[in-house]
Amino acid sequence: MAQIGCWHTLAVISRDDRGATLLLEEQPVLLPKKECPMAARVGDELTVFVYNGRQDQLMATVKKPLAEA
Repeated sequence: MAQIGCWHTLAVISRDDRGATLLLEEQPVLLPKKECPMAARVGDELTVFVYNGRQDQLMATVKKPLAEA
């Protein structure tokens, strides 16, 4: 099971107008466009904090959270 509330280094598997999709233990994780580095390409690895977003969708941020698990 994917660890939520932790930092992970994840690979970019796709990019679209919503941002980048990363892969965590075969589960897609969305890194929103406003936080995705412009230079990030498919295959690049990014260090992100993973959390549950709306409707239990896995989300990622590059910002340091106020609290960690």
